[in-house]
Amino acid sequence: MPLKSLQKYQSIEAPSKLYETNTRPILVSVSDGHFNSYVVKHNSGLIPCEKLAYELISYYFLKLWGLNTPKASIIEVDQSHVLGISSPRHQPRFFQVPCWGTIFHSESTEFLQFFEQLPYYEREKFNNPTDLLRIVLFDIWVSNDDRTANNPNILVVSTERGFEFWPIDHEAIFNGNNLGRGLYELGLHDTLLYHPALKNLLGRMLKDTQILEELIQEAYVCIEVCQQNIPLILSFLPKEWQINSANLEQLLRTYLFSDDWVLRLRNTFLSLIQELS
Repeated sequence: MPLKSLQKYQSIEAPSKLYETNTRPILVSVSDGHFNSYVVKHNSGLIPCEKLAYELISYYFLKLWGLNTPKASIIEVDQSHVLGISSPRHQPRFFQVPCWGTIFHSESTEFLQFFEQLPYYEREKFNNPTDLLRIVLFDIWVSNDDRTANNPNILVVSTERGFEFWPIDHEAIFNGNNLGRGLYELGLHDTLLYHPALKNLLGRMLKDTQILEELIQEAYVCIEVCQQNIPLILSFLPKEWQINSANLEQLLRTYLFSDDWVLRLRNTFLSLIQELS
């Protein structure tokens, strides 16, 4: 399926919730024809909007990897809807440029909360539990050290196929927005692998070399497809974010898609799996 640019919607009322997480998003209903609520992130008034750009890039990369994540859109927040906000962490000026929004799934549960409520040895309830390993591979590749055992940034979503794992929050990829300095490998504690749920959910799969090698080879194919789509993905960046697409593309090709970095993925992944066991 070809990639398409994101839909743009406008807020239709004042936020129903102000989140106190690191990125200080808001929950607001939008003009998508269904009055859906979106979790909307700003860039704290900073230009260029690199964090929002990394969210967009990760969103399309995840699509090309076949990993589900909440539907995203570009959200324009009506200034009249945020003028009444008095919180210094949610200042109205933060919403003067289009924001990044992901649809709110009321039927989803955060990863940590989910495993506090449900015994995670009930593996039959999960659809494609190996997606957790694919997410780990993805994180190693984009050097996302912001998805850990204590901060999984994953939603567990109830679908007709069973529970699924949907990765979220990718504004801190490239070692916390440091792509210009190159990328460094993640350690075990920097990844989701360290969460005890993985051993319970995946069991012997963590020692099945055939499954692990198949996942690695699949990741290589996905990375190549991502590389082929870089110009298209960057063309989807809103001009208001003032991202230098040519410079960003050069950095991505120099570091993220370099032969050395891609080939190191296999050794890093397998060494972390071995360290886990």
